[in-house]
Amino acid sequence: MRFPLREADVLKLAERMEAGFSRNASTFSALPVPLHKFKQAVINYNLSINNFVSARSAMNKTSQAKKAARQKLVKIMKREIRYAENVATGDEEALDSVGWGKRRIPPPIEPPEACYNFKIDKEGKGWLSFSWEKTEEGGKPTFYIIDRKTENGVWKKAGRALETKKDLVDQPIGILLEYRVIAANKAGESEPCDTVVKVTL
Repeated sequence: MRFPLREADVLKLAERMEAGFSRNASTFSALPVPLHKFKQAVINYNLSINNFVSARSAMNKTSQAKKAARQKLVKIMKREIRYAENVATGDEEALDSVGWGKRRIPPPIEPPEACYNFKIDKEGKGWLSFSWEKTEEGGKPTFYIIDRKTENGVWKKAGRALETKKDLVDQPIGILLEYRVIAANKAGESEPCDTVVKVTL
């Protein structure tokens, strides 16, 4: 888990830590900051929040007091969390009781699935405008590769796009060309689109 940044989330975690440490006193028997001081820090932070709300006319002074109270509480909370992680290693239930459960591993990024509906929207002498649609399956594409080849040639990269459209200029004239699009992200590339566009400019 990551330490919260929002005020409400910090307070919520602090209150859950306090309750968990109280319920599991035998597990967390040697807190680096005694529980009564931890509770007092939570109380002080709550009071500072109430003072902040009720004393807007003295905003600057109250804000500084709130900030100092938060910094003190966060410092204590982080010490307690390090201690809890050390003494309750492998005891996810105990850690979860104080609001500090197992760290979530983000799922691996998957390559995108193939695009579809690849087509030419406009064309002229030596240029084309393509568009296509991305599928909702697989990983999210971060860019697209447009390949080109002659009738009996090999596929070569003709362009790259960040959106589902692309204008290509300075294309060969007077010969049959084939185009396709491939979606890609950090995990890899999709299969080429099902539709191969053939055109002579």
